[in-house]
Amino acid sequence: MAEKEELLKNLEESFDNLQKDLKFNASFEELNKSFLIRDFILEENYVAENFFVQLSSRIAAFYGEWLRYLNSLLVPSSEFLASQTEIKLFNTEEDKKHVWDLIKVGMKFANMRVLLTLQEDKKIQSEFIDESLKAWNEIFKPGVSSLVKRAYAAWKD
Repeated sequence: MAEKEELLKNLEESFDNLQKDLKFNASFEELNKSFLIRDFILEENYVAENFFVQLSSRIAAFYGEWLRYLNSLLVPSSEFLASQTEIKLFNTEEDKKHVWDLIKVGMKFANMRVLLTLQEDKKIQSEFIDESLKAWNEIFKPGVSSLVKRAYAAWKD
């Protein structure tokens, strides 16, 4: 138990230092609520020395998991019958545009994160954190939720 508490204390300190350094607005609780940062650190069992790399990796991974699902709605796998069935639920041009718009949001942050691993820019790092949280809460999560609700309703019947 003491090891877990020490790890969470280290996480809190690393987050506070990163927030002071980058001057982003998002709070730890906001980021944790959206991207499960605390669970990720406990699973990894360490806090990286360069905490931005670890935090941005988690955020990008959250988007990445959903990007695979969204992609399957536009280009289903021939090996997975369920995705071939779900694509029929979202076959209007409006649906396809909605899915593509969500993919563009997710890809923005996936690519932004890669860019930030190639060049350190504190202003862009700060923007990555604040903008990824805002986009997740205002665009991505609601958009994906509406799609999943429709898919769930179709599979339920």
